[in-house]
Amino acid sequence: MVHWTTLKTLWLAGVAIHYAELSDHINELSPGTHIVLEDVYLLSEFWADLVDVLREKADCNSTVTCLAGNNDGEGDFFSDIVEQWEDEENPASAYITRKCSDNPLRSLPVPHSTISDDTIQENTDIEGSGEEE
Repeated sequence: MVHWTTLKTLWLAGVAIHYAELSDHINELSPGTHIVLEDVYLLSEFWADLVDVLREKADCNSTVTCLAGNNDGEGDFFSDIVEQWEDEENPASAYITRKCSDNPLRSLPVPHSTISDDTIQENTDIEGSGEEE
């Protein structure tokens, strides 16, 4: 039986796993554990929540890359955050290693509105005309 609290390194690659199972194991780790997640597919819940859990246990050299699952509906934006970058670590890795303070997966872009800029300008002109009757 593995005693998770004594692990020095957790390296997961090429697995599909549920949030509850992975977060339970990560929560058993001691702070300062070297964690590497590569090609991990999250079957339930959201990566934004899991990177918060990882941040509590990861050492300064931990990395997360090529993640997929419930957040990948955000397409290119999500990929940019979790893919391996050539010259520097990706934003998700920077977050779990405490090199930045904001969870980049909680900053997903708002879907584009179906209201055109012309419609917004027309409404502003009507409301702000200031004409008195």
